Amino acid sequence: MLPSTPPPTHPGYQVGDEVYLKKAIVVSATQDDIDRFPRIAGKLELPPDSCVTIIENQPGGWTGIDSTSPESRAYRVAGTLDLPVYEDDGENIDSKTKLAQHSNLRPVFPPNVDTNQPFKMDTIVALINDVNVRGRATLKRGALFRITSERPISTTAHQEIRDGRSPGFKTCCYSVIPVEDTTASFTVKSAKNPLLMHSDLYRNT
Repeated sequence: MLPSTPPPTHPGYQVGDEVYLKKAIVVSATQDDIDRFPRIAGKLELPPDSCVTIIENQPGGWTGIDSTSPESRAYRVAGTLDLPVYEDDGENIDSKTKLAQHSNLRPVFPPNVDTNQPFKMDTIVALINDVNVRGRATLKRGALFRITSERPISTTAHQEIRDGRSPGFKTCCYSVIPVEDTTASFTVKSAKNPLLMHSDLYRNT
């Protein structure tokens, strides 16, 4: 059996090395995680002294620096960040129960949702007032839900509500699933541009 070829080495930190941040950096979550948890989309920040792993080591292209010096290298890193998420926490509740009525829902996420239009699927909402549902415990004001119906149903005309001008809009109901406001750990990565400089990182020796 031929010996395996060792990975190439470069000046500075090597891919797989664990190092620490000297400053806060902008990072982002993976697209798969963002698709599952839209709340974590956008620019995130890893604070100084966070432990990260080198995932790329390449020439920085800076003039006046010896190419054999660690200061000539640029890096991408990956780390872990605890972020707030809304996790499904129960079974789907059909719109026929009339539990999630538009006029009794306050949008929580995304921000700045227009309450004069039907809420979109996956919007996080909170109850404005307590709701008593036969066969269920009383659902308290502030209980959180995720909209699971593509469109709400009118409780009077029994048809889909398409916009805020539709008859029965204010009393229309959604299918929803309870959610929990919690935190979860995610792998995050630094940007491809700009890359981190060697001086942005340090070893905890």
